Amino acid sequence: MGAALLLAAASVLAAGTLALGRRLTPFPRPLAQSTLVTSGIYRFVRHPLYFGVFAAAVGIALIKTSLLALLATAVLSALLNAKADREETWLCEAFPDYDDYRRKSRKFIPFVI
Repeated sequence: MGAALLLAAASVLAAGTLALGRRLTPFPRPLAQSTLVTSGIYRFVRHPLYFGVFAAAVGIALIKTSLLALLATAVLSALLNAKADREETWLCEAFPDYDDYRRKSRKFIPFVI
C-alpha cells in the first residue's frame, strides 16, 4: 500500500510540476510575471504539489510502519494546509479570476476536499 501511494504521489508531483513549468517556485507567493494555471491537474485541484508531498509522506510512513512517521505526517499536513491557505490569499490578490477558479476546483483531492 505504501509503495502504491508513493507511486501515485510521484505521478501527482510530476503532473503538477509539468503544468506549472517556469511558474514553479518553492515560495507560496506567486511570481510577479506569472499567470494563473487552471489546466492539466490544476483543473481538478488547486494544490497538487502539496497533496503529492503529503501522499508521499503517508506512503513512507506505511512502508516504515512507524507511528512516529505517521504523527510527523499529521504535522506536515497541518503545515501544508496553512501554507496553502496563505498562498490562496496571495493568489486572490494577484489574479482577479482566482475566486471563480477556487469555486470550481478542490483544494487537495479531486471530488473530495
